[in-house]
Amino acid sequence: MLKHLITVSILFIASISQAGWVSMYVYCAKPDGSDWGWLKQPNGEYATVFGYMDRQSKPPHQYFHYHRIKQYEYDLLKNQCKTGYVPQPAKTNGDGWYVFQVEDLNGNKSFAEGYRTLYRDPCSITDHYRDPRCD
Repeated sequence: MLKHLITVSILFIASISQAGWVSMYVYCAKPDGSDWGWLKQPNGEYATVFGYMDRQSKPPHQYFHYHRIKQYEYDLLKNQCKTGYVPQPAKTNGDGWYVFQVEDLNGNKSFAEGYRTLYRDPCSITDHYRDPRCD
């Protein structure tokens, strides 16, 4: 029984990591991206939040990254940011600008205010070359 429980736990953890469940750092930024700073806990450590990371298409041929968290988590983070600043997720410094997707108690999802990096989607463009990431 214990062996079965350990196997199921390992498979569950593996499926979570492949599905996009990750821990991200949090910073507070002006919505236009003109100023930002890492959000820190009272003990001086960088604040983190666990959620689902994915990307959202933005026509034509672009996308941006987001990190989905619950509304109450977003509200707690926002209350820790200075007035005029919003919380935003980050994997590392210089990794691009991600935004939070906030899920309310009814399961409705919306994107929080914040600056975002738009990336070109090579798989949505008909071109003279074929990008190997699109296979």
